[in-house]
Amino acid sequence: MFVDGENRLWVEMGIYRGTVFRVYDLEGNFLFNAMVDYPGNWLTLNCWTIEADENGILAMTDLNGYSQKVYLLELADSI
Repeated sequence: MFVDGENRLWVEMGIYRGTVFRVYDLEGNFLFNAMVDYPGNWLTLNCWTIEADENGILAMTDLNGYSQKVYLLELADSI
């Protein structure tokens, strides 16, 4: 869980394939769902650490055997 720069609470859901969040305002009202759009194997998303602050959302891999990578994620509208 984390709170972003727009005071929205992001709760990672552990029941879906990949990385999915439910996003709420600070009063507890549901706003939207968000997921990481990743073209690779969705199982590798389970090894990501995702954090955010007022500057944006970062994702970091911690897979053994792979070089460290940092991704700057941006929020896009769904189609």
